[in-house]
Amino acid sequence: MQSAAEIEDVELRALYEGAERARVHRQLAQAAELFQAFADKAPPSIWRKRAITRQLLCLSGQRRWPEQEAVARARLDDSPESSASIYHFLGEAQLHQGRQAEALATLAKALEINPTLTETRNLIAVARGGRAPSASPVARWPARQDEFADLPATIRDKLLCGVRRERFVRPDSVFVTL
Repeated sequence: MQSAAEIEDVELRALYEGAERARVHRQLAQAAELFQAFADKAPPSIWRKRAITRQLLCLSGQRRWPEQEAVARARLDDSPESSASIYHFLGEAQLHQGRQAEALATLAKALEINPTLTETRNLIAVARGGRAPSASPVARWPARQDEFADLPATIRDKLLCGVRRERFVRPDSVFVTL
């Protein structure tokens, strides 16, 4: 794994390391700003690509969809080296804003560039299902042990409620724990 110590410019290294510290401590707004500042100043490199991807990841973590879309669109023009991940984040923002058809086209572009993007495939499946990922059909999991007395009913009511398509977990599923 490469280290930010490889960044030769001291100012840029400090920006990147500060952004990483903020991200690790879940200070996503600050991290997004620092990653943007780094990407704006850095020459094309693996570090710039990572900064752009992490900036979009921080915006996604804050559910700032319109801003995420704007940043992704701006970065598509000036950063072709990370276009698959940028298309992914652009499609995610479009999906969360209720524009499924547009999101499907954008996510398909991401897969054309890099067909191994599992998370992009997941977003496509959600978009084809016709509901945004934030509109989860899963009910709140029981907080007390006595609510698990009837496990099949708990699974049916808490995991399977509202699921329209083929179910990953079905009433006849068997769970194994170690």
